[in-house]
Amino acid sequence: MGQQWIEQWLIDHPNLAERKDAPTPSIGNVLFVAEDGRWVQNLGQFAAIRHPDVDVVVHVGDEIAIDKNGKAKIIPKGVGKGRAD
Repeated sequence: MGQQWIEQWLIDHPNLAERKDAPTPSIGNVLFVAEDGRWVQNLGQFAAIRHPDVDVVVHVGDEIAIDKNGKAKIIPKGVGKGRAD
């Protein structure tokens, strides 16, 4: 399968509109990771495109907290939703 871009993923999933003004902080799971490193975070009825954080490697299904400074942190499986601040 060839490279799939974020923009095509969003077209293929019209039930989740991109929210360009995505809130920070936020918590949501990773829905898609593109080969260019960008990823889609689920924000309920919306999705946010996130850019790679050099300190975090995300995978589909990871629960991610974005803090008020825009830094991503993976919430370990089995742990309740943490605070993103």
